Amino acid sequence: MNCRSIHEQLRRALEDSGLSEWELARRANVRSTLVSAALEGNEGVPLAAVVRLARALDSELTLTSPPPEPRIVGSIPSVVDGVVMRLSPERVIHSTEPPRYVLALGLEGTLISNDMHVRPGLFRFLTFCRPLFCRIVMFTTVKEALFRKIARTLVERGSAPSWFADLEYVPWSGPTKDLTFVPSVEVDLVLLVDDLELCVHPGQQSNWVPIKRFQPPFVPNDAELERILEELAQRVLSGTPSARE
Repeated sequence: MNCRSIHEQLRRALEDSGLSEWELARRANVRSTLVSAALEGNEGVPLAAVVRLARALDSELTLTSPPPEPRIVGSIPSVVDGVVMRLSPERVIHSTEPPRYVLALGLEGTLISNDMHVRPGLFRFLTFCRPLFCRIVMFTTVKEALFRKIARTLVERGSAPSWFADLEYVPWSGPTKDLTFVPSVEVDLVLLVDDLELCVHPGQQSNWVPIKRFQPPFVPNDAELERILEELAQRVLSGTPSARE
């Protein structure tokens, strides 16, 4: 379901309900300006607001996913393999050394768009990240209950591996994503992949791996997750994950 069909579905549901926009805003506990923006198909409307409107109208919205990506089996050359060979050609790719670092991921604008499109290459990205890190955590403004619903949908549609539905969620507060909220790890061993510099906590810029915001109009053949995977591999396998090169 694309952005246009989402706002058209909301319009149809509103017409069927007999509610006014003001009444819908009150029932969904959403500002009236956001109601108007959602009905017009404005991609800047937060995902949580869209979901609240749909629930207030008893309308079910689902994520838009690309066709399921083929599962990775056997020994397939990867971005990670390439980085390992450039860093140290004689190094064994499948090292027995346990991973030390933690990967913190944003959600909206990073893995999915605010209008619920799924970023191309998500399954591959998550699959190759898992062995690089001792933990992968979700660090997002989206509340945990809504994130769990999104994660289950991504898994069901083949856009994410099964373990993503049970991904560790980091609760936090404040204006920035302070990595000290990530439990049981030193800040220097955490990398944050996020699209918004405003969310980066002061003094933690070296931990940030910036990714281009995923939003309409979508770039054909978006390969940001592939690029980010290579940067993550470069940082982790070089042993200097917080150093920008």
